[in-house]
Amino acid sequence: MSDAPSILALDLSLTATGWAAYHRSGLRGAGLVMNPPRLREGHRLAWIRDDLTDVTRTYLGGAPGLIVIEDLPTHAKSAGLTGQLHGAVKLAAHDAGWPPPVLFPAATIKTLATGRGNADKVQMVVAARDRLDYDGTDDNVADALWLLELGLQLTNP
Repeated sequence: MSDAPSILALDLSLTATGWAAYHRSGLRGAGLVMNPPRLREGHRLAWIRDDLTDVTRTYLGGAPGLIVIEDLPTHAKSAGLTGQLHGAVKLAAHDAGWPPPVLFPAATIKTLATGRGNADKVQMVVAARDRLDYDGTDDNVADALWLLELGLQLTNP
């Protein structure tokens, strides 16, 4: 998979955004869930944006070649707030000259991980532990790892 571009995968949340990164050299990082302090909405969005910039600099050495994120849920109560975070991430990518994020529905991510589009958080973590050598327990990081797998499939069909 050394031909794959650098990939940044994000499981966006205002309280705990999980991330995973893949670098052309094969270096892969995950964990370190971005967990912003309790700030007012706009400040929290800026905090996540700035932390995202630090993650890409540290783990990818610069701009990602591909960004993958979970698409917004259509009918969830939190879709409006999470939509603000999606907008902040898309604006940060645009301002930094990064490619626009590729969106995947939750059911697609869950089907890749477990074979079922309605898997719960525990099943997603167990699948990441079994198939991706994830040694943690955070479902946000597990989701980001599965998004990373989808990104790798896009770049290495």
